[in-house]
Amino acid sequence: MKQFIVVVSLLLLVHSGIPTNGLELVSGKTILVFNGGGISSPEINGFYANYTSAGNQVINGTDLTVDSLRTLLTSDVDSLFLPANDLSGENLTFIKEWFDLGGRILWVAGDSDFGGYFISDNLNPVLETVGSVLRLDSGAVNDPTSNDGASYRVIATQLGNGSVSDAIRTEIVGNFKMYFHAPTAVYYLNNNSVPSDLREESLDNVEVVVKSSPDAVAIDQDLSAGSGDFYSSINAVGNLPLLAVETIGSNVVIVSGDSVFKDFKNMYGNTLPHSGEFHHGSIVVDTLLSYLWQEVIPSLESNSTNSETTSNTTTTQTTIQSNITTTTQTSVQSSTATSTQTPVQETPSRSVPVSIMPIMLMVAGFVPLRKRILNASFSK
Repeated sequence: MKQFIVVVSLLLLVHSGIPTNGLELVSGKTILVFNGGGISSPEINGFYANYTSAGNQVINGTDLTVDSLRTLLTSDVDSLFLPANDLSGENLTFIKEWFDLGGRILWVAGDSDFGGYFISDNLNPVLETVGSVLRLDSGAVNDPTSNDGASYRVIATQLGNGSVSDAIRTEIVGNFKMYFHAPTAVYYLNNNSVPSDLREESLDNVEVVVKSSPDAVAIDQDLSAGSGDFYSSINAVGNLPLLAVETIGSNVVIVSGDSVFKDFKNMYGNTLPHSGEFHHGSIVVDTLLSYLWQEVIPSLESNSTNSETTSNTTTTQTTIQSNITTTTQTSVQSSTATSTQTPVQETPSRSVPVSIMPIMLMVAGFVPLRKRILNASFSK
């Protein structure tokens, strides 16, 4: 009887999805979730149900290889999710080419180093490829006070201070809680080379959206002493970044310490797996994606278009000025040469001095020339 109830519950979850609390989800997007080679349970049933019902296409690549990902990642794909995959040693040029199309969301999600099953340095090359300064730490985050019955079952309690965080905050009722099951943290590279503490910096185009409680600690469980074990190497305690966003051109990169869009341990849900208490997991994910697609990316694309227009205008003006300068110099040189070759003759007192004649000739010929240049430039 219990097995029957479990099966029915799962079927209801797949068909009805996770409650969205009245939030209008984005529609008309194609989302590719690449689970090939990932760890933990790959299911995204709740996310799949919600976003397909809202009018999106969700490609759940549970059995995809990198070659099949390369084939599927076309210009039709608006967002690529990479949950805790090992892409080390792969040629990632195809991801960069897709990303450079603009208006894309790339979500790179990590995991802890528990048992050595996942090493964040194997996924960080994707972030490097697209030009992100963000990186997944190769350690783990434990919280002795804010957890779901064990320190590795981390409950984040803090939102950031930027516009993305504010958009999420408007959807939060009560004390903020978001579940991360054995996560890692997010750091950044200073000057593109030095691992640095994201808690202490205010970076252009980067916002820390979700942070741990003040009691959380960074640890190194597999004792790998890898280059990415940054936070444990500085004995970091409290306010550890668990989810951050970065804008690059007209694109957005999301980096999270866990795959919070997956069914695993009910992270994309609203109920803590052990205590049964409420948490805001799916609300954060849904609000984040809606705000990025509906507000942030259109603004970035508009700014990018304006920048290109300004750049083209500046180039046109520079070309016009260059042509004018060249023409003026040529006219002056020609007039000067003619004046030098023509003997100076005595002129009546009311006549224009010979020294001014070249300038007048230049101006007289310059006006129609400038009109021709300007008309040619703006008629393109």
